[in-house]
Amino acid sequence: MCKSVSTYLGISQSYMSKLSKQVENPQRKTRSDKTSDKTTMRIVNFFNQGDITTNLPDTRRIKNDLQERQVLDRTLHQTFTEFKDKNPETDISFSTFVRSKPENIETTKFRKGDMCLCEVCTNVDLKIRGLSQLAAKSSIDVKVANRYEALKQTLCKKDKDWNRKKCIVRDCQECGVDGIVRFFQPLITGSSCKVSYIKWERKTIRRNGKDVTQIYPQHYLKTPTEVVVELSEELNLLAEHHDAHAVTEFVKLSVAYR
Repeated sequence: MCKSVSTYLGISQSYMSKLSKQVENPQRKTRSDKTSDKTTMRIVNFFNQGDITTNLPDTRRIKNDLQERQVLDRTLHQTFTEFKDKNPETDISFSTFVRSKPENIETTKFRKGDMCLCEVCTNVDLKIRGLSQLAAKSSIDVKVANRYEALKQTLCKKDKDWNRKKCIVRDCQECGVDGIVRFFQPLITGSSCKVSYIKWERKTIRRNGKDVTQIYPQHYLKTPTEVVVELSEELNLLAEHHDAHAVTEFVKLSVAYR
């Protein structure tokens, strides 16, 4: 029969013989490097944590599956870094982490309007960017991605999923803004160049016979020591500012759901 079918279909007899010996609906062999169900579930549970994502109070964001859409509070790379910090025993790549993200979890591009973009937060990010650029230029490995990572240097480790109140209001004796100064110490002592950065400042100008206050970008060129000291002073208040902003967003979401 194999010879007749192979002649009729123009397929080699050896291939037909191989197919005839196969079991119906064979099971594919599992790859040795396949991500376990336990690891996948751990990633899914991490994405659904309250301090990682925020619910979107918009009926247009509810799909046919009736699952509520949530949006990340930070980038995927930052989320992956935090996951690795909390689960050091889990050996996965960034691509595997992203593939395991639930479909109802969306990235930060869907919450641009919800992020705090005041001059307090923006000025901290601009200083960090200037320091990171100087560190890269000087080949000194002290890069901080954003204000969230900078704040982490000034706070104790989270108690479960949240920072302790005494750390946020700067009443803790074990943490403080000295942490960010120690972090940038190699840049302070190892680079003789100055940091170029932009700062948003409020200025009062005269317009149409009235005093008007507006925010303007000002360019500065200072030593790493001066910039780090200013950064530490701003981070001293930023922890409580971020906590207050998070509470405000939570209240808005609660009212919207009602």
